[in-house]
Amino acid sequence: MKFASHIKNCARQTHTLALTLSMLLVCAAATSSSAATVKALTWDTVDASCTQQTTMVCVDYPMSATWAAGEMKKLPVGKKAMLLRWFVNDMAEHPLDRCVATDAKGQKKITQYQSPWLTNGIKRSQSRIEKFFDEFKAAGGTVDYVIFDNETCLTAWELGMDGLKAIENDSRFKTTFAKSLGFQVSQIKWDNIYHSRWDAYMAAIIDAGMNAAAFTPIQKRFPKARVSNYHSMVLKQANAVPNILGVPLWSQSSGFGTDDAPSYYGQSTVTMAAAKFDGVNAIGSKPEDQFRFQLNRMRSVINSGGRSQMPWIAHRQFGKLANWGPFECPMSSTKYWDEMVIQQVMHGTDTILVFNPNAWPVGADPKLFNPKEDQFALESIITDLNARLGANPGASRWFTVTGWADKVFATGRILSNGTLWRISFTDDVNSIALPLKDGTIQIVTRAEGAAGAWFFETLNNPITIREDNSEVAFVVVDASIIQADINGDSKIDSADMNQLVASMGKKRMLQADLNQDGRVDQADQSQLTFIQTNLKSLAKISKKGTTPVMQVSTQLALK
Repeated sequence: MKFASHIKNCARQTHTLALTLSMLLVCAAATSSSAATVKALTWDTVDASCTQQTTMVCVDYPMSATWAAGEMKKLPVGKKAMLLRWFVNDMAEHPLDRCVATDAKGQKKITQYQSPWLTNGIKRSQSRIEKFFDEFKAAGGTVDYVIFDNETCLTAWELGMDGLKAIENDSRFKTTFAKSLGFQVSQIKWDNIYHSRWDAYMAAIIDAGMNAAAFTPIQKRFPKARVSNYHSMVLKQANAVPNILGVPLWSQSSGFGTDDAPSYYGQSTVTMAAAKFDGVNAIGSKPEDQFRFQLNRMRSVINSGGRSQMPWIAHRQFGKLANWGPFECPMSSTKYWDEMVIQQVMHGTDTILVFNPNAWPVGADPKLFNPKEDQFALESIITDLNARLGANPGASRWFTVTGWADKVFATGRILSNGTLWRISFTDDVNSIALPLKDGTIQIVTRAEGAAGAWFFETLNNPITIREDNSEVAFVVVDASIIQADINGDSKIDSADMNQLVASMGKKRMLQADLNQDGRVDQADQSQLTFIQTNLKSLAKISKKGTTPVMQVSTQLALK
């Protein structure tokens, strides 16, 4: 993905981060690569030891299909992936598809401006695709993934006001797009609502054209292949997300190919950080804020179409090593990049697309691009996820689109014997209490050096859900509450009460001295009962968008 194109299409995001390998080696066990549920397909090369990652075969038009078939044979079954470039990228640039002007005498003339009527561009791209895949198949080629990187989207920014007016003045406009758009192009200003509406409409035009030119011919020849295009996705207006400037982004597209492919590169701007997308809370500029931003987009896209997800991420130190332009990358080289990758998989992703280019600008320092430590970091995360989830994990579980003040983020994957939950935290949250069906209160504390923790919910003792069904029922707790876990088993239950009662009157039993008055007595028993009762109550009655907090010193609070 060319950076210039990212600037050109400001609605796109970029994400990054780094962490030591030792921090990531959570689980030594690993499934075999052939049985792995999660894989990464990379833009550029990775170390041979990274068996969970496969470098896509990059095929630039008009490269040989026979050559591509030979290269694909070298890749393992299930990971035969090709990255096609320049086959469809000029679909919206055919000279015969330009706007037509009509003068006062009724004479028509093709202008210099591109139109959204792509008849000839679609035909040209389709011809290339059909020829390539016919030759590819004839040469014995097989493919599991076909990935496109077409970033020409006919956005208002790309076309400019002169181009927009040329479209509006074309006689075809009134009989096609005018009524659907419902506004005049002169109303479009840089990133106002009309700018967003135009871009959303054009996204549908481009994706429909690409479906005709590329997906349909590929599907005909390779019906099991998964096909996606960078940043093509279903994203309804009701689920609009902020773009990199904090302005609403959505699409009227019904999708391209088999999978949505939104980008999660983690880039940020001052404008985006200051934007109050919900009218109250600024998006923010810290790593945790960009993580929240990514989760909001993740859930909004899934909520819009329910399609399979094949997200683009960037390597962990993207934006910190090489100079990628004017945008900040807050998550780069932090634990929140790791957490974002984990959450992608917990939301159902089984194939991650990775932008990890080797040094491509003339004179660039290779050390600043695609570092091996980033490859190893991603490998460790995927290996751990595959060990935890097994070969056939079930659906993702979550309750609501992430809010802009949320501090705790719970996402589950259904397994054969229960649900594995990943619970992510902002920096000011370290532990939460989860009431379970049998009355036990489970304490979940973030793993050292990480932005989250794991919790396994068994089938016979499920978690509690808030009364408004907006979230897992939880309460943020501090050490004063965790002290109620007297026996230190990360649970507050009857065993703790039994130990407290057994400690009454005995010396050196300060662990059960909850009120810290130097003795264990009925006051401590009352304190423990208070904690158990109110944790359960507060967790259930909390409403969407709130983060319930309980501390002995403050009793109950809602933040």
